[in-house]
Amino acid sequence: MENDLKKNIFRNTITNYIVLFWTMFTGIFTTRILFLELGSELYGFWTLIWMVFGYSLLLDFGFGISVQKYTAEIRVSKDYEKLNNLLSTVIGSYFIMSLIIITITIVMVPFLDKIFTIESVKNIEYFKKIFMFFGVGVALIFPLGAFNEVLKGLLRLDIANYVKFV
Repeated sequence: MENDLKKNIFRNTITNYIVLFWTMFTGIFTTRILFLELGSELYGFWTLIWMVFGYSLLLDFGFGISVQKYTAEIRVSKDYEKLNNLLSTVIGSYFIMSLIIITITIVMVPFLDKIFTIESVKNIEYFKKIFMFFGVGVALIFPLGAFNEVLKGLLRLDIANYVKFV
């Protein structure tokens, strides 16, 4: 049992460092390419889009950490009915948040040029398509975040890191 724990800790630690360095490398490399190739307006728009939808993660309201905690507890107590109820509630809540994100995205798209300062009128249709794509994408991915938290609660960070790496 102790060897399994040591192996698990080692595997999780190694995969955490691999993902950390991979994220740093791709972030620096991608930022450099985007900044040099896109120009200031397009780069600024892409940065703004990532920030706006990054803030949508705040709609988690701490449910992810709760799923992690209860998954770890239920791993010991073996009360899988309780875990099922919790996951159903959290995924249902995430689904509602996804509907809110899609609704806000659809409402904002026609007014995008008034909400954000966009100098080039020729790019406005491109910006609207990208904004819609990001909004719908975030809304579709949002409910899937619960499964990552379940893996963390089961102490399988290595699997979560493999998915994140890919």
